[in-house]
Amino acid sequence: MKKKPTGPKPDHLKIEGDWESAMGKAIKKQKPKEGWPEPDKDKKNEK
Repeated sequence: MKKKPTGPKPDHLKIEGDWESAMGKAIKKQKPKEGWPEPDKDKKNEK
């Protein structure tokens, strides 16, 4: 019998256009002075 993995399922992300250029843009982003915004926990619970 195979064990089921524990924890949440991984999120899937759809990237429009060329993924290589999208990754380059994401890596070049600078952290805002106030810090990164907190993720909305409500959005994850809706799925």
